[in-house]
Amino acid sequence: MRIASAAIGSALFLVSWGLLHHGFYARDRIIDTPVYERYGEAMTRGQVPYRDFALEYPPASLPVFVLPALGEGDFDEYERRFEGLMAALGVACVLLVAFTASSWWAPLFVGVAPLAAGSVMLSRFDLWPAALTVAALALLVAGRFRWGLGTLGVATAAKLYPVLLAPIAFVHVWRLRGRREALICAGAFLVVLAAIVLPFAALAPGGVWDSVWRQAGRPLQIESLGAGLM
Repeated sequence: MRIASAAIGSALFLVSWGLLHHGFYARDRIIDTPVYERYGEAMTRGQVPYRDFALEYPPASLPVFVLPALGEGDFDEYERRFEGLMAALGVACVLLVAFTASSWWAPLFVGVAPLAAGSVMLSRFDLWPAALTVAALALLVAGRFRWGLGTLGVATAAKLYPVLLAPIAFVHVWRLRGRREALICAGAFLVVLAAIVLPFAALAPGGVWDSVWRQAGRPLQIESLGAGLM
């Protein structure tokens, strides 16, 4: 059943992803891809993020900006590569949910989620921190607590919101394995987070702080649940 739901969920995700390019989804799109392209091209030219150019996202977001910029191509090529990367991460989310959740319909729900979020998914890097967060939860469910908290540290370094899960995970580990293991897991989370953020903070403390503040202090974004309700 898990394999079947994983396959169906993946197919639903790819179909949903394709539908985002057509009909009313294709009208009046708000895209961030040009911003990501500027980040990626700056890094391929050897510029250091936060020091040589302003960047509004945490350091672990950098791979998904620079990977589509590698090689020759114009903006259209960058956009295709970026969308392909996000689609692959979306399928990864479906598969992780399929082999973690106890309900067979959970990956199907994830598969059709792009239709609820809309075309904004095509030009946002949010599937990267989402995939990292789902991977962290999968590891926690599997009892790999240290790896789970470490992965959650990477997710937090990609976009701040996964940090909200850290206290819940900490309490979960404490209840199942005791205080010592919980403290080790908390240390894994902090060490991974620090290892990613501190090198950039040492080079450009003001730039890194500005990126954190912009993420924490910005108003509701159009793709957020709160904005959708409003």
